[in-house]
Amino acid sequence: MIVPVLVGTVGFILIMVGRNGWDLLVYVGSFAIDIGVAYALIPSMGIRGAAIAQALTLTASNSARLFLVRRFVGIWPFDRSFLRLIPPTAIGAAVMIGASLIIPSEKWLVNLVVASALGVGAYAVALVAVGLKPAERRALLSVVRRLAGRAG
Repeated sequence: MIVPVLVGTVGFILIMVGRNGWDLLVYVGSFAIDIGVAYALIPSMGIRGAAIAQALTLTASNSARLFLVRRFVGIWPFDRSFLRLIPPTAIGAAVMIGASLIIPSEKWLVNLVVASALGVGAYAVALVAVGLKPAERRALLSVVRRLAGRAG
């Protein structure tokens, strides 16, 4: 859940170090991938083909930006501490999948809203429990206490 958002910000690093042309090239390549894969998959798979095309495009563009930042700037914006986000993500995904299996698919909007709400809630609880460093957890709980004090 959180990694695609974080990876998306890597494009800004390319721009900040003056590699605008490379970032534009990634955009052009992403457009080509999206159109090509969608053109190939939509006739046989419909909306699922479009979703697959979009997922492949995002994966390719974010990966390209990561490797370009590594090549041109010599940094890798992520370290092992990001691995602690895997359990909350897996828990959130499992809850969403479980809720989707329980709620009838005919009620797709209810399925979407309920599964999303439950999954995000489970992710948030798991993130606080196991995904945050102790200092991050203390800071978050401090903010929550202050906000609760203002509301009460």
